[in-house]
Amino acid sequence: MPIVDPNDYIPHLIIWSTFNIFAACSNIVLLTVTLISQRRAANHVLVNLEVIFIFTSASASLLIWTGHARDLHPPHNLCFSNALLAMSNVPFMGGSALAIVIKVWGSVMIACHPRWRPTVEWIIWMPFLVALPYVSGLPLLDSQIGLQDRSKIFRGSPFYCVLDQPSLQNAASGFGAAYTFMCLVLSTWTTFNLITTRWRVRRIIEYPGVSYPFVCRVLLFSILVSAAFVVGILSLLSTFAAVVPDVVLSSCGVGVFFIFSTAKPIIQFVFRCRRVKSVTTRTVSPWHSGLANTVAETPQELLTFAVRSDLSGSAKTASVGFIDEQSWRAKTVATPDAESGLEDEESGYSKEPSLPR
Repeated sequence: MPIVDPNDYIPHLIIWSTFNIFAACSNIVLLTVTLISQRRAANHVLVNLEVIFIFTSASASLLIWTGHARDLHPPHNLCFSNALLAMSNVPFMGGSALAIVIKVWGSVMIACHPRWRPTVEWIIWMPFLVALPYVSGLPLLDSQIGLQDRSKIFRGSPFYCVLDQPSLQNAASGFGAAYTFMCLVLSTWTTFNLITTRWRVRRIIEYPGVSYPFVCRVLLFSILVSAAFVVGILSLLSTFAAVVPDVVLSSCGVGVFFIFSTAKPIIQFVFRCRRVKSVTTRTVSPWHSGLANTVAETPQELLTFAVRSDLSGSAKTASVGFIDEQSWRAKTVATPDAESGLEDEESGYSKEPSLPR
């Protein structure tokens, strides 16, 4: 592989660097807010996705952080570390994206086809989904650590260093292509299920950690992953610059932030717009302030509540009054005339007791 001069790709380098730096910093904020706001209720697969995209975005732009982004020959140790991480980033990102798509696919399948639940639950087993990115990424990372041949480490991309190991490169590309292709297939399958059920499935998705808005966000994220897959295939079959797939892939980290930061718990935590139930209270006039104090100081057992309901039973009002302690007793009566609240001695219903003046 020839050495690539990054100065020949300055526009691409600027875009790629901006995407990665923004993705690394913004997803750190997103991860922190997610853990604080949701705590134990946080989706483990989503948290794993955010952690991996932080790691891959930061490690891919290692030359930028160290000030060697435009160097044709970066320091060997730095170049080796960058190449080591850059090759394993593809299966890491692809595996984490596939894990969250499988999670959503499984929840929709359980909602649409309950008879498949036992089988699908094995597929979406949480430890398996969390470990999926590392099954392929860590072996690739470990296989390159012992490489000592300096001639095989060079600036083979305008964005990062590469290792001249065709077998490892093919393995990384193969894992990435397989993961993104499966994301495309499962997201299409999920969309088809939602359309065929006329979107009624939103009312029956009850699998833990998955809601209908979350399904829509994951499907939107899968569009970015599918776009990276399509661009990668086109770069192999056509003659346009091979750096374009790297730029598209780096945009996925930005997409993670903008797509999942709009979740309701995140918005409520950031802007402190907690949902509060509306409570209707009666305003006390200044000349009744003494009465309000009297009611507040009265023991609970000396208060009686008269409830008046309309015919439909949809609206109820309550008033409070005083009764004698000796004659206090609990009595349940039926309102003979609920609309007017007229007195009826036979049923035991009486008007609301008037408050003392």
